Amino acid sequence: LQALSKNTALRQVSLCQAIPASDSTQDLMVAVSDLIRSNKTMTSLSLVNNNFTSSQIEVVLRLLSTTPVSLTELDLSGNDSGVDASALMVDIIRVNPQLRLLLAE
Repeated sequence: LQALSKNTALRQVSLCQAIPASDSTQDLMVAVSDLIRSNKTMTSLSLVNNNFTSSQIEVVLRLLSTTPVSLTELDLSGNDSGVDASALMVDIIRVNPQLRLLLAE
């Protein structure tokens, strides 16, 4: 996970069901947050079915609502959908107008 958060050249990242039994969702969330902050070339990020809690998903959405990134696709489906993302969507699109696909069921 540490190598992931330090890689600044990845374009597509798919971390579907990516949590081994020895790791926690918190460890993956920290790596994802670092990746979003540091990677300026990533266009696609999929975090499907990682059992993230609504508060962990909210961390990603809040980060995207304030941080310009190159993402055009973000898929958070299959995690806790308790977050009301609609309030953050306007800010996310304002800060990242190239984001065309956001899935968060």
